Amino acid sequence: MSMFTDKQVAATSPLMQNVYHNFETNLRDTIVTAQKSGARVIVSTVGTNTRDCAPFASKHRDMLADTDLKKWTELFQQGSALEENGHPTEGAAEISCRITD
Repeated sequence: MSMFTDKQVAATSPLMQNVYHNFETNLRDTIVTAQKSGARVIVSTVGTNTRDCAPFASKHRDMLADTDLKKWTELFQQGSALEENGHPTEGAAEISCRITD
């Protein structure tokens, strides 16, 4: 268990702006420090398990209705099944269309 799992912030929380600001500031400071040392810097998105990496872990919005949670769970399971059967693109397209309906 990560030491920050109790610090997750929902995407709809007003606190998320602070999270983004702090992340950006830390990233900029890291880049500047590296450049000043003479290092060449590459910044990229890296696939990671954010489940244990608060505050970026995926979390449902506050006050999610039971019916919406049930719908999300069903769609998530369908998407997972499609992915496991070698159809990740089709699963993502199908699920995203049904969520916005």
